[in-house]
Amino acid sequence: MSSSTALAFRDSHLWFAELLGGRWVRDVHVLDTGLPDATFNGVGATRRATPELVAETVRGFTTPFHWRVGPTCPAELDELLPAAGLVFEEEEPIMWLDLETRPAAPESALDIRHVTDLDGLRAWVRVWGADSTPRAVMDTWFAAYARVYRRLSMRIGLLDGEPVACCYSFVHGGVAAIEYVVVRPDHRRKGFGETMTRAALADAASAGATGAVLTASPEGIGIYRRLGFRPCGTQRTYLAEPVREGDGDDRRAEQHRREDERMGQWRGEEQCQAGDEARPSGRAPHRDRFARQADHRRRQERQQHQ
Repeated sequence: MSSSTALAFRDSHLWFAELLGGRWVRDVHVLDTGLPDATFNGVGATRRATPELVAETVRGFTTPFHWRVGPTCPAELDELLPAAGLVFEEEEPIMWLDLETRPAAPESALDIRHVTDLDGLRAWVRVWGADSTPRAVMDTWFAAYARVYRRLSMRIGLLDGEPVACCYSFVHGGVAAIEYVVVRPDHRRKGFGETMTRAALADAASAGATGAVLTASPEGIGIYRRLGFRPCGTQRTYLAEPVREGDGDDRRAEQHRREDERMGQWRGEEQCQAGDEARPSGRAPHRDRFARQADHRRRQERQQHQ
């Protein structure tokens, strides 16, 4: 990954974080919205990594948060974060498209509209959450995006008047960031994800962007390849869910159980670059080490209560 592309990817995500109050604190870029959802809290960039700095940063959060490790971050974070109790959650390919090579948009049955008010934002959030997301979680998402949706280009795709697809994008430094291309489960495999992405790219080109960047899910990577995106790096995400004094043994045991579940499967970079839907490839690379750390932590907690 070229240094300019890596910086463009980092800076576009920091721009979004700063809309929600993100800022540099020493050598880490921190976003802490106070919302109880890791989607809207975390560390988006790290300039220097030491055990002390990681520990200090983790102590500063009282909400769940993500720590993202991208191409510009120190490599030692992949050792330091699990050692500090964070859980490896996923690895995604970063994909880049030169907008000068953008393909023409085909005809589609979707009516794509921009979100311009809170009613439209609620519809966007419902598509993003589909039917499986609890109402309380979607309320949190709505509260976050209500602060910033006018600064983004949020789109919703309607089929016969029914919201079935969504995405958003923004342009920063001449680069378009494409985020959350989602299609409702009962309307997938109809080309709607590709249609939404093409609409975002067309708007970005009209706004003067010369390139576009995104991270791809297993479901989306084939779409992005057809559009001309190519893998140019990876981003790894770690999750922290702070356990505070007074949470008790039941809360701690539940956290450890969820940590074990999350670490059970992961997506490898080689699968993403092959363009296939990723399949679970066994135990995560940090799983054995983290399991030992979790066992040690549990032993310490039992000793403290004896």
